[in-house]
Amino acid sequence: MRADRLRILAAFLLDRVPGEHFRVGIWGQEGFARRECGTAACALGWATICFPEDGLRMDYSEAGPSGGTVVYGDTFGFDAARSFFEIPLSHATWLFATPGRRNDVARRLLAYTENPDGVFRELVERSLQGAGERAERFRA
Repeated sequence: MRADRLRILAAFLLDRVPGEHFRVGIWGQEGFARRECGTAACALGWATICFPEDGLRMDYSEAGPSGGTVVYGDTFGFDAARSFFEIPLSHATWLFATPGRRNDVARRLLAYTENPDGVFRELVERSLQGAGERAERFRA
């Protein structure tokens, strides 16, 4: 695991990214790096700005509703996160796709560097619990 990169990204999110320009579920809208009005990106999208010399980048050639796609070498999306941060794909997916505000995501990244399996289990359990609660409300 590249804990150094995860810590740097967490600090970058807290110090350099305005909350209104952070949104889980959007890789990165064109213009987010310049903080254009109404644009946003997720933690992984912002990582492309945090680590420009390390090969992590945003590709807009086939941009969809989530903006561009995060690319690292010949990998993209959560697989790019797996490769760049050297963590399992399942962890990368849960770590970067689980909803949360900027501060919550930054804290999650920092906690993950100390206890990767514990944070991963907590994210999965919380998601499953939420799914069960939604199913109960639907049945009622």
